[in-house]
Amino acid sequence: MGASSALPVEGRRFARAATRWLAPVLALLLGCVGPLEQGERLYREGDLRGALRVWGSVPETSPEFEPARARVEMVEDEFARLLRRYEKRAAFFEAEGRLGEAVLYYRLAYKLEPGRDEILDRVQNLVREMDRRVRRRRGRLEAALAAGDLRRANDHVRRLERLDPFDPRTQIEARQVRKAVEDGTRRRLRSGKLAYAAGDLARAERAFERVLELDPGNEMARGYLSYLRKLTDVAAQDPAGEPLPAAISEEEVIAEGHLRSAQEAEASGELFRALAEYEAALRINPDKRAARRARNELRTALEPQIPTLYDEGKRYFQDEDLHNALRVWRQLLLIDPDDARTRENVGRAERLLARLEEIQADGTP
Repeated sequence: MGASSALPVEGRRFARAATRWLAPVLALLLGCVGPLEQGERLYREGDLRGALRVWGSVPETSPEFEPARARVEMVEDEFARLLRRYEKRAAFFEAEGRLGEAVLYYRLAYKLEPGRDEILDRVQNLVREMDRRVRRRRGRLEAALAAGDLRRANDHVRRLERLDPFDPRTQIEARQVRKAVEDGTRRRLRSGKLAYAAGDLARAERAFERVLELDPGNEMARGYLSYLRKLTDVAAQDPAGEPLPAAISEEEVIAEGHLRSAQEAEASGELFRALAEYEAALRINPDKRAARRARNELRTALEPQIPTLYDEGKRYFQDEDLHNALRVWRQLLLIDPDDARTRENVGRAERLLARLEEIQADGTP
């Protein structure tokens, strides 16, 4: 009779239980890592597929079977959510015309599910379309540079970067064009400031207009032009407006530029951009009454949209469409920046996107 059969029933049960619980510990002590820990190691390294394969290979007779099965269920759910986020992010970039980034995330999705032929077809079609658009836009850039038209060249560079920010040639072209635009803008701003200080308002106005030819969004040029027009057309001033300052700081000029940008955006129906510009003006000059009054009036007008915006962002978030969720919730915060629930949701979405960025940088989903 064997030694094990000589043990009482309770003793044999205890021995089997002890063996089941001690086996993983002994394996670790002896340097023989079990499949559960092997899978965890792969998971920590970002190899979700590898971890699932290892855990899925654990036999039912193994003491690690139950914890391995639990990990498979958890990671398969995470795997599916990660795949949806990749696809949603790719679709967002594609809709925005940011084809290089769309291709990147479709490729990451395909890496998770190599058998998805429709993703591979989408990648191939987008690469061909991106190449076609880049070649056409680069031809326009070269024509603008040959004509000395830096404003058009800068616009073409921005569009090239939007199409494919990873293209080294585009990055070089962007640096060169931006350097030329910055140098030209700096010279024209200096000329305008000197003319303004000398009282030559007509020459100052021409110089600042030429700044906007190179850089249409330059807030300093916009601010100076706003004050110049007040000075040269006093009769057209708003009687309830702010008095013209005797001396204008650069900060005040830029705040005025943001105010004018906000007013133009509001007039053209870009209401959320207008709110962002009013906020920018008030960050620079909190005492700017015209900006505060206009911002508060616009917030009041948009306040009924808050529930709709919140629900729209929530639907996007539940659908794993993080970019559109953030876009909508940030619009809501422009109306009501103290909405704690929306701020918390924005933080969650930003953390998830940051995680996707980390995975992208590592190159291992």
